[in-house]
Amino acid sequence: KGRWSSVTVRSCAVAQAIARSVRAEAVDAELFRSELAAALRSLGGNSAAGRHAGREPAAEKSVFIAACTSACANAAGGLEEALSLARICAETMQGDQQALHAAEAFAGAVHLAQTGADAASTLSFALRHCESAGSSCPQALCEGVEAFAVAASFEDALKRAVQTGPDGKPVPAIRAVIAGALAEVRWGIKVKEAENARYALASELWLAIEGLRACPAGNAGTLSRGALQTGAA
Repeated sequence: KGRWSSVTVRSCAVAQAIARSVRAEAVDAELFRSELAAALRSLGGNSAAGRHAGREPAAEKSVFIAACTSACANAAGGLEEALSLARICAETMQGDQQALHAAEAFAGAVHLAQTGADAASTLSFALRHCESAGSSCPQALCEGVEAFAVAASFEDALKRAVQTGPDGKPVPAIRAVIAGALAEVRWGIKVKEAENARYALASELWLAIEGLRACPAGNAGTLSRGALQTGAA
């Protein structure tokens, strides 16, 4: 046990905030905003030197914010709610306009994947959503979704996401976070892998995920391990 990336911490903060914001089996958006701010302060997720914040690979800041929003898609009752919760995440995490659109694109893609949309439609949505907002889709986000779109399994999606390019240079690990969250929705993850994540995370981070698993909103009760795709650093 030790240090975790800020994506891991922020994802767990989102999970905790959602679990504490459910009223009548739906997420109260304004309560979610205040609970998320409190969770980020508590876990250190909005600080570059937070208690669990590790070093991040080079990639656009907007991708790191977008990658934290899969729990929003899990808890949403529809696409528009997924986008709305993702916007709140980006705003609360002090993201710029590109981060806001990227967060919406990723949360929307996860929601579409969990409602049965094919991989091509999921990829098309992420690309078109950013472009329609006048913003280009961040490269690492596009590549992570593309890895999922051509994969045949959860493991295959992760392998494709971390493959080096023709120049042999390392790729941002955040690509695997993006691909993994989508692949989990499509194929699930092995119990052993989930248990490994449980023992790798600090107790307060794991408790945040457990709280989401018990959440009655949307599909959170059955599709709540998206935060685990961030892994331990």
